[in-house]
Amino acid sequence: NPDLARTVAKLSWLRQDHASLIYGNFRQIFVDKEQFVFLRSLEGGEVLVALNSSNEEIDLSLDLPWQTGRLMDVLNNNEVFTIENKRVNLRLSPNWGRILDYSNG
Repeated sequence: NPDLARTVAKLSWLRQDHASLIYGNFRQIFVDKEQFVFLRSLEGGEVLVALNSSNEEIDLSLDLPWQTGRLMDVLNNNEVFTIENKRVNLRLSPNWGRILDYSNG
């Protein structure tokens, strides 16, 4: 599967580029039967990881620790999500996820 090799390479690069994914503090944000969202925090960077193991697309509305800000999906074409009043809405594709880099601006 040529997409698998490309995906593994991208995940490896993201892990190397975001120290918080390796060394950051871990905090669960949302846990369900087929979805898992967690935050990795390290001085200088915070990354939210959202995973969907379902065969169905799902929409999640999440409570976050930040009042406002932006989340950029560095795994999927840099799509940007806005945090308002400590909440963000995410759509997760089937059997896929998002790696979201937080910024407060």
